[in-house]
Amino acid sequence: MKRIDPDLAWYQTQFRANRREAAAICEGLSGEQFNYRPGPKRWSIAECLSHLNVSAHEYIPNVKAAIERGRATGYLAQGPQRQGWLVRRMIRAMEPPPRRRYKSPARFVGRAEAFDMEVLLNEFTAVGLQWEECLDAANGLHLSRVKVRSPVVGLLRIPLGGLFAGMAAHERRHLWQAKQVKLSQVSVDARESQ
Repeated sequence: MKRIDPDLAWYQTQFRANRREAAAICEGLSGEQFNYRPGPKRWSIAECLSHLNVSAHEYIPNVKAAIERGRATGYLAQGPQRQGWLVRRMIRAMEPPPRRRYKSPARFVGRAEAFDMEVLLNEFTAVGLQWEECLDAANGLHLSRVKVRSPVVGLLRIPLGGLFAGMAAHERRHLWQAKQVKLSQVSVDARESQ
């Protein structure tokens, strides 16, 4: 039996927890609640999930290409492997609750009048399984030496382990945001029922 890198096992746990959290947030919501925007410049729960799906679709092909290059180059190592300070800082900046808001590039924002909750949740689950396939494929690679090209800034290369950690944190950030939208709706509903 092949030994699983402890860093990759940890990332797998995080991606799985994020899928459970997404399902819990959406449980019992109507289509209207799923697409409700708490303000003109605020995202709905649907937009948060759509953004995570679009982001994954942009990054996963680059991750797969980096894994192939890492194998071909022979960048092998057993973990755990420490991330550099810049990567650690990037991951910390992604963790909820957000300390700073960032504007997402237009290509990372899904566009629709109204999103279908079941479709987006199924896509989020499928994307999570793709992340797990990438984790499995990366087992045994040097997670700091294998670099992934950013689809946003072509010259930027992110260490593979840092990218996995960053994407899991990115999911947590937007799931936290979606949960705040759900809580704000509960608060509004409670005030209206009084």
